[in-house]
Amino acid sequence: MRKASRNERFIGPAAELAEMGRPVSGLLAAVEALLKFDVQEDPEAVELQSKLAAVKGGSVELPAVVTELTGIESSHPLFEDLQATFKRALA
Repeated sequence: MRKASRNERFIGPAAELAEMGRPVSGLLAAVEALLKFDVQEDPEAVELQSKLAAVKGGSVELPAVVTELTGIESSHPLFEDLQATFKRALA
């Protein structure tokens, strides 16, 4: 999914900043807004909301979805903050 991928405008720069130990809160706020984007006419938004619904429903674990959507592995310095961002978006 392009909108939330490692090579897109939010995750990529956030990953680079996290690797340098720099703050990423502004970019993660944008990611949270992206995760809440729910427009039925947008196929990527529909797919994203479907994956998030699977997490809410318990059929998929959140860490797996974070990695699948963003390309960020659990060992990356951004992962914990990114996972927290997903949790806030799901609340």
